[in-house]
Amino acid sequence: RSRPADQHETAETTVSPLPAAELHGEGSLVARLPVPAGSAARLQLRVTVDGAPAHDPLLDGTTLPSPPREELAARSVFRLGPTRDTGEPQGAGKRQDTGERPWSAQPTEELLAAARTGDLAAEDALVELVYAASRHTVISSTGMLPPNLTGLWQGTWTPAWSGDYTLNGNVTLGATASMISTGMPELRLSLLRLVSRHLPAFRENARRIFGAEGVLLPARLSTHGHASHFSVGFPHLFWLGGGPWVLRQGWDLFSATGDTALLPWLWSFAQEVMRCCETAVHHHDGVAHLVPSYSPENTPRGAANPLAVDATSDIAAIRDAAVVATRIGRLMGDESHAADWAGLRESLPVPRLTSEGALAEWAHPGFPDEPHHRHTSHLYPFGTEGDEAFAAEEMRAAALTTVRQRLAYRESDPPESMEMAFGLCELGVVAARLGDADLALRVVHTLAGNYWRPSMMSTHDPGSILNADASGGFPAVVSAMLLTSGPGQAVLLPALPERWPTGAVTGLCGAEGLALEELAWDADRARATLRRRPGSQAAWPSPWLNIVAGRGWRHADGGEQPHRGADRGPDDPGAAARLSRPEATRVRRCVPPAPVPRRAPGADPPRRR
Repeated sequence: RSRPADQHETAETTVSPLPAAELHGEGSLVARLPVPAGSAARLQLRVTVDGAPAHDPLLDGTTLPSPPREELAARSVFRLGPTRDTGEPQGAGKRQDTGERPWSAQPTEELLAAARTGDLAAEDALVELVYAASRHTVISSTGMLPPNLTGLWQGTWTPAWSGDYTLNGNVTLGATASMISTGMPELRLSLLRLVSRHLPAFRENARRIFGAEGVLLPARLSTHGHASHFSVGFPHLFWLGGGPWVLRQGWDLFSATGDTALLPWLWSFAQEVMRCCETAVHHHDGVAHLVPSYSPENTPRGAANPLAVDATSDIAAIRDAAVVATRIGRLMGDESHAADWAGLRESLPVPRLTSEGALAEWAHPGFPDEPHHRHTSHLYPFGTEGDEAFAAEEMRAAALTTVRQRLAYRESDPPESMEMAFGLCELGVVAARLGDADLALRVVHTLAGNYWRPSMMSTHDPGSILNADASGGFPAVVSAMLLTSGPGQAVLLPALPERWPTGAVTGLCGAEGLALEELAWDADRARATLRRRPGSQAAWPSPWLNIVAGRGWRHADGGEQPHRGADRGPDDPGAAARLSRPEATRVRRCVPPAPVPRRAPGADPPRRR
């Protein structure tokens, strides 16, 4: 905007747009404004920056809608407590508590205090409230991009972790973990948008660090995707699991929705992820070793630094990526890589057990386990659909032993040993998927009672460090206790604790387009209404889906129930599954976890690990 120097601004002031700015490297804009020579002039510049992210043409065609936030919030409701005695358990939307909940008018400070003293009613009320508040946080802080480590709300120029995205667990096991399972699959697209803008940097990472092709995702990213965040104690740049983990997240989104518009992007990404895995491993005596290898963020016992060989987490993630990539290729009509990927999968080291019967964090026997740690990345296959290399009963028992070890460590020296809420969330999901209701409930009560402020925003550690991870992870634990799914089947009530004798949930989602519209239960019976998501047929390998009763339950009609999916309209009642218990069980009181000592106001938080 220009005017003569001796005049004030008037209505006749001319306004001229600047020429388009040029992009000079990442984060640098340059614009040139010609100023005529001769008379003096005063210039006022108003600069507007278009903050819309760059579009990825392979993601622009997705048919996933962007529902109003209110609709997303209402999709899944979780309730505990008695239902009206009508002869059938009632759904969450039909029960006597459709209005105000018992906790609605109670100050959250009082509810938190009561729950921490072992008040059973307060514990149940707090679990309900945290479930709802967590989904609210995720919905409110997801847009074109997913929630970062502080959601959206930082209140400081120096937020923890620079308010970035940490991919070695915080985002995948935290912020985005419950987007699909609690009925918000559309939000998961934000994670794919986040990584799609940094693909050139990911290719450079693979080339510079491993001399590999394809893409290597860093442990942390935000404005760029270079693997520049590392130190001797945290050699994140040697972590191979980032690409496979995001690929799994993308596949789960497709499986839940059947949106074929996602497949071109997923196929391109899958090929680059697998190319990195193929060219980064070292073959010796027929075995594809991972050297160096990093299991976030742990160090083998007695070792001088975290670098090791054959981290179980990366072995599991690469095996999983090979399966997912092959499925996507089949859907795209290209199976040219299938044999090579199957060969890589089978040539990876075999997982092993420790002398204590836990799952070893490193498959190579030269690296002893260190169970006193907050991360458990090596439980990766037990938090997803599973893997035959980890499916034996011995392996499943070892995974539960690992969960118990890490929980014992966390409870050994609070609050320092209780840091990193999303690690607890992973333990809870794994326990639920393995059918251990008591372990899962222990995690639920520990999280709800210690990682939420009265504002109902979650924290990274008990009572300190604003952090959104638990808000995404907590509903994932609860939903996994009520419904798990995988190829060809869904399990109802896989880990329902006896402390929850009655309750209901609506709006859960699962693999192959599964939508659980409502599930309600009481002491000896349960009823569920299931559908396949309209338009999701592309994600169904078969129109049939086995509905399996969880531990302690059986189908009222006996046996498993196959459910034939259909592209059902909005007025279709869906398929009903009825469960019963072989015998009515008595409810036993669950001893709540010991209250975690609160860090004194102003005390320094623990160092970033």
